[in-house]
Amino acid sequence: MSGWDLKASGMTQDGEPVERYGWFAYNKDGGRSYFGGGSETPLPGAPVSPGPVHIRMFVDDVSGIGLWPAIHFPVSAALMAEVDAWVEDWTRHFQDPDFDEEEHDWRGHALSLRVQKDLGQDYLVEFRPRSSTVKEALALET
Repeated sequence: MSGWDLKASGMTQDGEPVERYGWFAYNKDGGRSYFGGGSETPLPGAPVSPGPVHIRMFVDDVSGIGLWPAIHFPVSAALMAEVDAWVEDWTRHFQDPDFDEEEHDWRGHALSLRVQKDLGQDYLVEFRPRSSTVKEALALET
């Protein structure tokens, strides 16, 4: 069995930990042997965006997720519960002949503004409505 791994492998002359990473195979004793000894080249850091992180907020017919990309966002649990409920309302609308798509979109827009406020300037929340009336009204605002 083999895999790819990152592990601490020692110290530099200055006493800083050295990370070893790369492809490995398990030894019979459960240890790991790195192919070519592994690399001690520093791992690249997370990419630094020149601007805010772009998040799209919308509903679709299959995913059940309202914020994209679907990662953890630093918003309150109560607000995330409201976003989840908004998505759940959309999911249930297929069985409701009286569902008001326009009202749902306006509620989603209001939620997106609250999400933006919670996230701050490091994020840009883009709300994508489904109803043409709300799309047109929001286009006039910008």
